[in-house]
Amino acid sequence: MSKMKSKKKDSSFPIFNQKLLLILLFIIGAFYLLGKNNINSILGTNYQNSFKSQPTIIPTDTPTPIECIIGNSTFTLPNDSCQSIKKTIDDQRQKDSDKVTQLLHNLYVQIQNLNNPPSGSLSANINSYLDTIQNYSDKMNAIRNLATILGNKLKQNEEYKAQLEKQWAFYQNYYNHIQSGVGNGACSGHDGVDCPAGRGNIGQVICNDGWDQSSVYYFNVKECVSYYVNSQ
Repeated sequence: MSKMKSKKKDSSFPIFNQKLLLILLFIIGAFYLLGKNNINSILGTNYQNSFKSQPTIIPTDTPTPIECIIGNSTFTLPNDSCQSIKKTIDDQRQKDSDKVTQLLHNLYVQIQNLNNPPSGSLSANINSYLDTIQNYSDKMNAIRNLATILGNKLKQNEEYKAQLEKQWAFYQNYYNHIQSGVGNGACSGHDGVDCPAGRGNIGQVICNDGWDQSSVYYFNVKECVSYYVNSQ
């Protein structure tokens, strides 16, 4: 009989363990739900929604586009880019202005030398030359030849002077255009301005037919400023 009773106790033991495990799981689940509800009730719904209501923070280093006025054109650019491009153009304008000013100075010196040749040197050379000729008729022929030579020389000087004065007028007009910002009539009769071709030797525009004697400054032409800004 003792053997029979011990078998009954052994067979009921696993059932007891299963019930105990179920009870423990129930208690843990109840504590979990109760604890979660208590946290929410204590902290409130503001805690739950706090992350949803946070404002969007824009990084301070994000470039803010502004209206950038360059010459006669307006562009939407970051402030740093705007200031950098404006400084580059202003610096180049100053360099081109200085270059044209130097050309005007050089032309002025050449024109002054033509108007006021060194005194005494020419007449002294002529007299020295004539003194070497003893025969009167030969001397007269030499004088006539010298007169022709001097006449041609003076004529050449006048032609050269006219060219210099023409260049002077061009550079003076061009310098005024650089400073004034006028960009109209840049390539009239020359198929328009070729902005992608860049600037001429003194900053002037180059025309579509290759003509580079325009008196209009590259950065005074709206289309060329736009091309330059967009290519940066």
